[in-house]
Amino acid sequence: MPETCPAVPGAAVAEIDLLLLCDHAEVVNGKLYVLGGGWTQTVRIIAPPAAGAPATELPPTQFAIAVSLLIDWEEAGGVLPVRIGIEDQAGHALLAVTGQLTAGRPPTPTPGLALRSTLAMPVALVFPHPGVYRARVDIPGQESSRTTHFEVLDQPAPLPGPVN
Repeated sequence: MPETCPAVPGAAVAEIDLLLLCDHAEVVNGKLYVLGGGWTQTVRIIAPPAAGAPATELPPTQFAIAVSLLIDWEEAGGVLPVRIGIEDQAGHALLAVTGQLTAGRPPTPTPGLALRSTLAMPVALVFPHPGVYRARVDIPGQESSRTTHFEVLDQPAPLPGPVN
């Protein structure tokens, strides 16, 4: 049996089962719904500045982070700290979110069965430049973590042309 997390007294023991980048994600009644999931590249459209105008601001990139955790049966009801972040290649944080989950047991559970807890986090983030970034989820005080790398690509917006 896993032991209680020493860094957070009373914290539940869990395993990070899934970290997925997607276009959209939400959790409804404990189920994780994902659209456009599993990508490793995203493209942002960069509009050219008007003649003589300063460069335009970079657009935010909108996406979601989907996470699934498996929580030990004996630890259900305990508080579980979770940290989600996005970093550049040098390890500088662009996004850092911390929170806590509490996983309860369903009304008709099978004793000993690991319990799944899912979360979906919408993100709108301005990446400072194209390149490779990493998303990470971990449970502070435990060795459970997941990391995925992804690339942000720039594509110039099409120039307006003649209308036919």
